[in-house]
Amino acid sequence: SYCSLTFFDRVSGLYREKYIVKQKFHKILIYHILGTYFPSFMRKILLFILLFSLVWWAYESIHIYILLGKNDRDRWNTLILDRRGDLLGDISGKDGYSIDYSGSLDSALVKGILAIEDQRFYEHGGTDIVGKIGAIRDNYEAGTIVRGGSTLTEQYIKNTYFPHEPRTLGQKIREALWATIAEVRYTKDELLRKYLNSVYMWNGIYWVESAANIYFSKSSTVLGEEEIVEIISRIHSPSLRQDDPYKSRVSRKLYG
Repeated sequence: SYCSLTFFDRVSGLYREKYIVKQKFHKILIYHILGTYFPSFMRKILLFILLFSLVWWAYESIHIYILLGKNDRDRWNTLILDRRGDLLGDISGKDGYSIDYSGSLDSALVKGILAIEDQRFYEHGGTDIVGKIGAIRDNYEAGTIVRGGSTLTEQYIKNTYFPHEPRTLGQKIREALWATIAEVRYTKDELLRKYLNSVYMWNGIYWVESAANIYFSKSSTVLGEEEIVEIISRIHSPSLRQDDPYKSRVSRKLYG
């Protein structure tokens, strides 16, 4: 028993020594590579770039956070108020006709928008990799663009702050950063209402409540199935034709 234990200890010791030697060799190799290809001044430059990037990221995040806190109405210039001072609509030459959505977030229209535009809205943190992959798959299977990969938060950021920016990869990354910070600044329900009050609905009409009011002369909370399909389809494509096949796809997804 003693001999077996001693033999086992010796074997274990050899393995431990080999492991330690291997670790030391790897460390020496790494230090040699850094010392050979990254002299002292290069390492200092890399460290400076890293620190500068962190400072820039912190500054940009704080800057975005402050900008997001400003009242969205700063961009409107002609508002219609009732005698109590409550907003009824906007008829500015710049941004057309718009009415706030003040209904329930459990309405059939809002549930339909979430089902079509961003099923994981209450789960992601502003940008959704899973949703983007799903959009690529759905578009590939359909052979055309049937679904966007942007979250509602990213769409709100685009509609509100970057409506005319070119849709480049850099711009999408920028909007994803803004969306991530917006998720910290606001609750999900606040962001959902901001989104509903940011979409363009064609012909000088802004926001879903305005579209319901103009197209159907009723509140968006009491729309029928066909009317809901029309509104949601126009969010995807404001200049939608009546015979556009996208409307059929929305209808099938919502109502079978």
